[in-house]
Amino acid sequence: MATGFAASSAATGRHSGSHGHAYDEWSRRNAADAANADNGNAGADWTESANESTTAASADAEDDAGSRVDESLMVVVDQDGSIGRWLCARTGGEWSPQSVSFGNVLNGRLIGAVMFDLFNGSSIAMHCAGDRGWLTREFLKRTFSYAFDFAKVKKIIGLVDSSNEKARKLDEHLGFKLEGTIKDAAPKGDLLIYSMTRPECRFIGKPGG
Repeated sequence: MATGFAASSAATGRHSGSHGHAYDEWSRRNAADAANADNGNAGADWTESANESTTAASADAEDDAGSRVDESLMVVVDQDGSIGRWLCARTGGEWSPQSVSFGNVLNGRLIGAVMFDLFNGSSIAMHCAGDRGWLTREFLKRTFSYAFDFAKVKKIIGLVDSSNEKARKLDEHLGFKLEGTIKDAAPKGDLLIYSMTRPECRFIGKPGG
């Protein structure tokens, strides 16, 4: 079942050059890793986003939802907008070329995605959707690392319709804290503003660690 941080938030807002540079650097690293990986997918649209596969780092580890990490899972960077569009089709959002998306792929099938948009230098909005088994620790580590370590934001923002109970529970489960409420600003209720700082993120280590 799909869940999303923002049930109907549009992926608008122009990213600054620093955000684009960080994404380019991330993509170059992914391309180099994929070229060196012996997985037969170096030239494919899906590029592996780590020096090792997801399971090389945690083959027998358990993900945050309690299910085992599958050896065929890969974390990939959105190269053509297909991951972002897949996510927006599930959350009711609108994809923008200024957004940055990551996918969790199982046996060649996209089972989950995270999209970042509304970057302003200090914060960035995060949206997600996925099927059963998508919420792995490795995927969360890679995506949160992008926001905090590459885009260098101080806060990640989650915008949630107060009527979307599943999204609220997911935000809180991941460690986001409710920071504000805007009355009647969401299609079906109030707009809840969740946020997370780097020290509050349990999925990545300390800077430089």
